Amino acid sequence: MHKLKLKILPNQYSIHRLKDKNVIASLLKRNNIFFSFTSTNEETSLICDSKIKILNSDKDDNWSCIQLIGQLKIEETGIWSRITTVCADSGCAVLTVTTFNTDYFLVKTSDLEKLKQNFLNNNFIFDK
Repeated sequence: MHKLKLKILPNQYSIHRLKDKNVIASLLKRNNIFFSFTSTNEETSLICDSKIKILNSDKDDNWSCIQLIGQLKIEETGIWSRITTVCADSGCAVLTVTTFNTDYFLVKTSDLEKLKQNFLNNNFIFDK
């Protein structure tokens, strides 16, 4: 099993449930920052830097975002099992975001140091 490399992104993140499905700040697109926008028949959610003020939403603050470094093959198996097992064994909630090239996950910032140590103990490495 090869070592997976992780990188903790700067800043704090918030998770919003948008009340107006058509609202997405153009600021998100312009600043080349991590954000995730998801829309279903039931709700529209946005994950973005906590410094960005989103009006008319329910939100949950104090999340840290961790990036899985390197381009992964879409068909590669077992990666999320390894990540979520460490999170579960650490008693940490995890929210996952997958892109074509790589994956991201968010954990509560208050759990970050404990979780980081548990990842290191489980054969993960961190990018500086």
